[in-house]
Amino acid sequence: MTEQRARLSRQKFFPVWGVAALPAGVIIGVIFGIIFGAFFGVPGIGASVGAAIGLSVGIALLAAAIVTAANRAKK
Repeated sequence: MTEQRARLSRQKFFPVWGVAALPAGVIIGVIFGIIFGAFFGVPGIGASVGAAIGLSVGIALLAAAIVTAANRAKK
């Protein structure tokens, strides 16, 4: 039993991409939002829309990382 606990404590169940999903999604969304907003003439609105879309993608990736971690923990 203690050997199994030691093995489980050494393993990292949560993927790194899940940790970086929210900040990376927001940053990348803001950058693309500013670019597309500048193309259409309003970079401020583009940045806010891009941040919202990036946050949504980040939350979806975080949820996928949670499911992945739960499946790894079961094994």
